[in-house]
Amino acid sequence: MVLLMIAAIGLMRNRIGVVLGWIVQLLVVAAGFLQPAFFIVGAIFTAMWTYCMIVASRLDRNTIDRNNRTETR
Repeated sequence: MVLLMIAAIGLMRNRIGVVLGWIVQLLVVAAGFLQPAFFIVGAIFTAMWTYCMIVASRLDRNTIDRNNRTETR
């Protein structure tokens, strides 16, 4: 699982990295069936992951808007 996490980090610039990141999050939560503490860890990391995805998309939109405004000047 650690290798999947490292691969997801390295691929974050591509869509596959984001998808792989979500898969890793699901695996961590699913590990809660083997070790119940992973439900808590999975919930915390999934919340952080979701927050990062929301903020990243907002930053991307702002960057695109700013670039479009400077091109029209």
